[in-house]
Amino acid sequence: MTSRLARASGLEVLATVTKEFPDTPVVLITAYAEPGAAMDAIGSGAADYLAKPVDIVALRTTVARALERRRLASENRSLRSPIAVAKVLVGTSPCHARPVQADRPKSRPPTPRS
Repeated sequence: MTSRLARASGLEVLATVTKEFPDTPVVLITAYAEPGAAMDAIGSGAADYLAKPVDIVALRTTVARALERRRLASENRSLRSPIAVAKVLVGTSPCHARPVQADRPKSRPPTPRS
């Protein structure tokens, strides 16, 4: 998306897109690279900020990186869901249901001395 548009600024469109579609990565592309603009864009939720003329290899790399970040975030959310956590627990023994107390050593019976 370009950062200067006829009806709204790129940052305004970015704010709308990130609000309506929070999982959609947005890469801002501008012909008007201004100091601090990249920081403002990324701080506002852009996945990245590129200045024109855009190198196609850099664009592909940027898009691939943004999509990979989105995939990893989605995977992380699904792994942290209660259903995913429940699937990790295997077994039905009552001892599996009790919390593990790793910080307290188990007491052992005294060893007979000869």
